[in-house]
Amino acid sequence: MKIKLLSILVGLALFSAQPVLAQAQPVKFALCYDLSKAYTFISPQVAQAARDYAQILNQKGGIEGHPVEILVQDHGNEPQRGIECYEKMKREGAITFDMLSTPVSRAVLPRAMKDGNVMMQSFVGRGDAIDGDVFKWIFPSGRPTGVRWPTTSTTSRPRPTATSKS
Repeated sequence: MKIKLLSILVGLALFSAQPVLAQAQPVKFALCYDLSKAYTFISPQVAQAARDYAQILNQKGGIEGHPVEILVQDHGNEPQRGIECYEKMKREGAITFDMLSTPVSRAVLPRAMKDGNVMMQSFVGRGDAIDGDVFKWIFPSGRPTGVRWPTTSTTSRPRPTATSKS
């Protein structure tokens, strides 16, 4: 009788512990991409790759036990729609935003800086954001707009230089 009661208690303990793990808040990444106009040659594939990677991360337990959720919405490469997407994703709890569009990134940038939200600029956006002193929450990756690589270099790795518009 004691063994049966102990087995039931252990089963209940294990059963009640599972919902606690499943209730961990998801880590949300917002991808506000042009899925319908100028960037359709790449943005749907990038969005799908992000979803696939999130699925792999979630199969391995997420990020520190939190599931990863990718939020995707089309902005049609229109700045106003990009701002609307940013505001919607912010309300939904996204912690990182990627616009994959220079006009949309430039329109959203002041809001992201004011809000203190992390914004990725993958191959798009402001070249001077590479500095990090002024744009503390903006993270360019790749070669953003306005950055040129020197054609000759004495080092094995070229260094970016911001172009100035006079």
